[in-house]
Amino acid sequence: SLHTHTHTYTHRYKAAIAVADENEDITTSEYNLALYYAKQGEYKKATDLHEKILKKHPLFIESMLSLGSIHEQANRFEVAQEWYQKGQQAANNRVFKEKTFGREKRDVHLLVTDPTIMLGNLFFRLAKMNKSKSYMNRAMELYKSVSNADREDAYSRVALGTSYTSISLIYLSNLYT
Repeated sequence: SLHTHTHTYTHRYKAAIAVADENEDITTSEYNLALYYAKQGEYKKATDLHEKILKKHPLFIESMLSLGSIHEQANRFEVAQEWYQKGQQAANNRVFKEKTFGREKRDVHLLVTDPTIMLGNLFFRLAKMNKSKSYMNRAMELYKSVSNADREDAYSRVALGTSYTSISLIYLSNLYT
């Protein structure tokens, strides 16, 4: 599905462990527990725990993306968009880029592109739900930006191709309705 990013949970988990190793106040168990709560549908507990993590470590992009995902699943699209955009801002933060917090170089790179991919997925979803060319164009812009920044990112290229097909279908359906 276009709404899942295959590397997301794997690299979030690895990154969480790396941050926990460097900053003892953010524990792997807190992050894993927040993911577990979300998976079990206990969104309030998951949200509270992610927000607790972010108070201690404001550049913990993994929690921002998880919060965006939780709100997206609850159809709170504007709040989801805000969290993904906060993730984008954190990823562009000079401190985040200079101090990798013990993360592997590729994990850092994925965390830089993931907020943009997830924001693109949100707009893609909204475009399909609303048969909206403007949402689809926004999704395509975001996928293109990732594809241009990371020539090895196959996901953004596949998403972009799917978006081109979908925008054609949206255009055709709007012609006949």
